[in-house]
Amino acid sequence: MLNEDPKVKLRNLIVDNWVPANVYDVTPKVHTGWYNEAWQAEPQITITGGSTLIAGGQSTGVTAFGGDGRLVRRYVTYLTAGIWAHHEMGLSVNPKEWVYKATSELRSIIEANTFSDPDLDFIAWTGFEDNTEIRIKPVLFRVDNDVRLVYRGTFVV
Repeated sequence: MLNEDPKVKLRNLIVDNWVPANVYDVTPKVHTGWYNEAWQAEPQITITGGSTLIAGGQSTGVTAFGGDGRLVRRYVTYLTAGIWAHHEMGLSVNPKEWVYKATSELRSIIEANTFSDPDLDFIAWTGFEDNTEIRIKPVLFRVDNDVRLVYRGTFVV
């Protein structure tokens, strides 16, 4: 299993690798949990979800033997990285454009670090969905990015 919560792992990866110059010189608030209205003056990236499933191994989930002879399972955690912005944040560009650029930066960070974490088999950006909140004023531009963390853990019989 992982040494830290998968949401925290993804949050730290984003914070440690975000390049403001790639996103109109803006660094968003990055946090676990839902959109925080207390920070509504700034763009946000929220890390939510956290469904973890056993990948492969049929009914037992066992996929290999560890170096110590113990059985190993492969786990997949599905997370959502929501990117949020609106017109009243004082961005130098249209917030819809900023959200698109931030999505590209997030994807670049994940792709550049696909195999870099020793706790993970890999991390992958697997797509996004536009979930702009048009019923809210000001309109809240939101893109939900799907991220998967794949890792191993020992299986105690």
